[in-house]
Amino acid sequence: MADITKMITEGQTYQAAQEGSNDYEYWEGKKFEWFRRIASPKAKGARGERMVADILEALGADVPRDPTGKPTKPPGSGTEFDIYPDKTKTEVKTSSAWEGTDDRWTWQQLREEQTYDRVIFLGINADSAQAWWCTKEDLEQHVFGQSSFRQHGGRNGTGPMYWIHTANYGLSAPPWFRSMDTWND
Repeated sequence: MADITKMITEGQTYQAAQEGSNDYEYWEGKKFEWFRRIASPKAKGARGERMVADILEALGADVPRDPTGKPTKPPGSGTEFDIYPDKTKTEVKTSSAWEGTDDRWTWQQLREEQTYDRVIFLGINADSAQAWWCTKEDLEQHVFGQSSFRQHGGRNGTGPMYWIHTANYGLSAPPWFRSMDTWND
């Protein structure tokens, strides 16, 4: 019987990972290592929503939460948006740093057809975090309908899901992102 483990550990992919192409050292022993260790994307998203709720509350926003601290929405809201600060339908997108590089984030699954007013983008580095927000209109102007932001093009290249990479902006946020300090303006 073939030794599959040996085939993998002697192969190119495994060897490249052992030579530093992964980012374990980047996260090890750092402030947000706990976040990187969350295995499920859904669980990471839920934790990102809670962290964004904390940010908004620190800025004076009213964020409805249940007794466990989970942000809540009006009954019947479904999955159209994630949180409801100051009665504003808000989608939350969270990204941890890619490839062990500070400020290299990719926020995924931006959907044009969902009903929300604002999006908050949370970027988690190993030892720091950043957050910005934009309106849905900002996304309509700068992202939606543009092939360079299309995440899944589908068969005809016109799929409705988009993503934003900070690497496209020189490892900083897009210029049309707004500071969290302006949330209440």
